[in-house]
Amino acid sequence: MSANRRSSLLAVIAMFLAPPVAYSDDPLDPDFNPNVVAFARSKVGEKVGNGVCSTFIQEALKEAGAKVLRSPAADGEYLWGEPVKSVKEAKPGDIVQFEKVVFKGRRRIIGDNGQPAMLNTRLSFPHHSAIVSAVGAKGKTVTILHQNAAGPDGQPLKIVQESTLVMAELQKGGSFKIYRPVAP
Repeated sequence: MSANRRSSLLAVIAMFLAPPVAYSDDPLDPDFNPNVVAFARSKVGEKVGNGVCSTFIQEALKEAGAKVLRSPAADGEYLWGEPVKSVKEAKPGDIVQFEKVVFKGRRRIIGDNGQPAMLNTRLSFPHHSAIVSAVGAKGKTVTILHQNAAGPDGQPLKIVQESTLVMAELQKGGSFKIYRPVAP
């Protein structure tokens, strides 16, 4: 086998053995999500800016090079990018906008006495923004990173914290929208 043919064959083999590389179909439409979620994860336990939820989102988008919110829509809702059709299509780095949203459920816990017990849960988001950190199988759970949300005592924590939402506990009414970051 000639040296040229051997090097061509090795190049083809290397192409199939090389790890896959993600390429965007449109170089003008980069994927900002990995940088948004990396920034968010790096801030857990810290206060970002003034401690308000939208400031945290703005800083994550700015750090990722994505479009930041200039002003809310006429109805006051924040539009963080391209709408994502469903929770099943959400991915880490997407932005969630809550308007009058309530999650209510019951969870099995181990009580202080070491015995199983049932805990009634209620999370309320009258007007809140968060970053998706993870999405469970079939979109049944969504883990978010956010700040200025209620802590264990009901008072707002102005530090970045992680919460897991069980989508089956989402109550009717309100608005739960997901947005994908876009180029400026």
